[in-house]
Formats: sequence, structure tokens, C-alpha cells
Amino acid sequence: MAKTIAEMLDAAKTGEEFAAVLNGIFEGLSPRELDEDE
Repeated sequence: MAKTIAEMLDAAKTGEEFAAVLNGIFEGLSPRELDEDE
């Protein structure tokens, strides 16, 4: 990963972008938990 989490969050200009970054982080950390919700 080229950018750190902090850099990605700093680059997020809108709340929507910020949420997208967080969603991507959590999807990467817990894919099994998210699959159970579907």
C-alpha cells in the first residue's frame, strides 16, 4: 500500500470520500465478518 491510512484520510475532501476510505479499511481487516452480514 503506497499511502498510509492517515494520508488517505487527509486526502478525503468530502465526508463521502472519508466514509469510502474507512469502509475500504474495514473490508480489508474483516472480510469474513462482512460476508456474514450479507
